[in-house]
Order: sequence, then structure tokens, then C-alpha cells
Amino acid sequence: MAGIAVNEVLEMDVTVREAHPGDLPEIVPLWLQLMSFHEELDAGYSMVEDAAERWIRYIAPSFNDESWRIFVAQIEDELVGYAAVVIQDHPPVYVSTKHGVLESIAVSREHRGRGIGKRLVRAAEQWLRSRDVFEMMVRIDERNTASRALFGSRAFEPWIVVRRKVLGRKD
Repeated sequence: MAGIAVNEVLEMDVTVREAHPGDLPEIVPLWLQLMSFHEELDAGYSMVEDAAERWIRYIAPSFNDESWRIFVAQIEDELVGYAAVVIQDHPPVYVSTKHGVLESIAVSREHRGRGIGKRLVRAAEQWLRSRDVFEMMVRIDERNTASRALFGSRAFEPWIVVRRKVLGRKD
């Protein structure tokens, strides 16, 4: 394929689709990569020993909940990324009654930087629009430069600043 960049070839070979429960065993390692990356950023992301099992119990019901969608990126038979999005209600004081929250998104280490995250975000945006939801939020760690670049490229703007103070544990 002379003259075609690797990223362009990859873009053509990636399929983004709605996930199904049978995809969960392949999604979990992607989630663990995401969480391990964040653990390296800050001890506040430290996981419990059975974090994967707990996350499965948390995310599995979303497959039967119309307010949730999980999208996966697939190359041939391999899942290389996922994005989980949920529709939430705003408090009843606002004109806009609901918004989407990109709960989590991950692309395998081997496939990052090739536009797969953008395609997953686009799938989430399209699904939200199809349900008359016209706002999507995502929480990112400011030290995660890849996430900042991804969401900046998709026209996400800083909005609310969250500040954290570690209080320590009561002995």
C-alpha cells in the first residue's frame, strides 16, 4: 500500500460498534490499562486487589440499561478500545434536562495515537444526539496529556474545576 500512511490504513481497518455482554472479558484488560496508567499518575487512583471484579459488577448492568452505551473499537477479531457513556439528569432547575457523561475511555497501548479514541468519542456523541442529548462531559486528570489532547481535538472545553484535598485517614 505504497503512499498510504500507517494511520490511514489503521483508520480503514477499525470498526467501532456497540458492545455486547460477551465483549466484557476483552474490555476489562483495557480498563485495567487505563486504571494502571492513572495509578502511576497519583496514589489517589490506587485500586483494591479485586478492582477488576468490582468494575465488572459495576459496568455489567449497563448492557441492560437504556441510559448507558458502551462502544468498542475492533481490528479484525481484537478489541483495541472502548468508551462507556451514560445519560444523566440535570437538577430540575436547568433548561437543559439531561447530559451525557463519558464514564471511561481506553485504547490499548499498542494502538494509541491513531485516531481510535476520536472515533470512540464520535460514536458516543452520535448516540447522545440520537437521544436528544446535546451536551457531553468527561472528567480527565489534568496531568493526562493524551486525554487533554484528545478532548481538545473534539472541541471539549474546560468548564468546572474540581479540587481535591487529601484529609488523611482516621487512626
